[in-house]
Parts: sequence; C-alpha cells; structure tokens
Amino acid sequence: MWSSFLVHCNVYVNAVVIEAELCNCSKVVGLKDYILLCCQNNGILICFDLIAYSLNIEISEEVFVDPIFQQVYLSTADMVY
Repeated sequence: MWSSFLVHCNVYVNAVVIEAELCNCSKVVGLKDYILLCCQNNGILICFDLIAYSLNIEISEEVFVDPIFQQVYLSTADMVY
C-alpha cells in the first residue's frame, strides 16, 4: 500500500517540477505529452491511495498490476479529473 503511495507522490512531484520548468521557459509540449503531464500532476492517484488507506483496503500486487484493473483504475482517475 505505502509503496504505491510513495511512487504516486514521486510521480506527482516530478510532474509538478516539469510543469513549472515548462512554464518558466515558456515551452509548449505536444498534446500527448501534455495529457500525460496533466494526469500525473493532478494528485488523483495520491487521493485514491489515501482513500484506500483510510478505509483499510489492501489491493494485492497481483490484482493491482492486472491490465484490466489498471484500465479501470486509470479510467476512474480520468473521470475524476
């Protein structure tokens, strides 16, 4: 549980830094890179981790890495965003 939380925090912080650098340099990235950056710096996955922690939900690694679960998980994050 905490490993995914720490990974998501690291991804979030890195995305925020990249976005700040792009703004500072007045650079514009392509649409595909922009969408990925937005998905990484919105903090939704961190919120999901905190919700799971507060509800004492533990998702096994085998389930979490399943492609179908990942598709549903990330689609949910997209809907929230």
